[in-house]
Amino acid sequence: MNKAGLASGILATIIILFVFALFSLIALAGWNYVNTTFQSMDNETVSPTVKAEINSLSNFMGWGDTIFVFFFIALLIGFMVTSFTISTDKTIYIALYFVFLIFSSIIAMVVSNGWAYLTEFSFLTAAAADLPFTDWFMTYLPTISFFMGLIGGVIFYARKKNEPTGNPFNVDFEGGDNP
Repeated sequence: MNKAGLASGILATIIILFVFALFSLIALAGWNYVNTTFQSMDNETVSPTVKAEINSLSNFMGWGDTIFVFFFIALLIGFMVTSFTISTDKTIYIALYFVFLIFSSIIAMVVSNGWAYLTEFSFLTAAAADLPFTDWFMTYLPTISFFMGLIGGVIFYARKKNEPTGNPFNVDFEGGDNP
């Protein structure tokens, strides 16, 4: 079985969530710019009814935060299921996993600092305020990813303790009986 699957799952989660958060932030900032432009036009160019309809569409731009929560929960469940299904027979794998966990936490720090840098731009600050969960999550990404990986590592190591043979159903594939 692929022992690197659990470790690479942390890194994949960090990257996927950052890319989606960035996409949501840019989409919302673009929408805010378009809406502001329409609202600043005079009433002869764009009627007040059209302005009101365009402004009412702003309520639907909260989709990014909602889908981000869904992605996070789905990736977290997938990561935990993976940590339950991958068993190990050597202790070196858990040591390598924790080294990779520290490396992933450093990557998460870089991503989190990149997010903080991006949200300092004036046109992205308002959009980040409209994505409260995404902004909070990306701010605390290193801590969240470390503890998520730590829990996955504990589950990963606990599988070794419970199943030293790596055969959870106690099936002998060579034709003999298992004691």
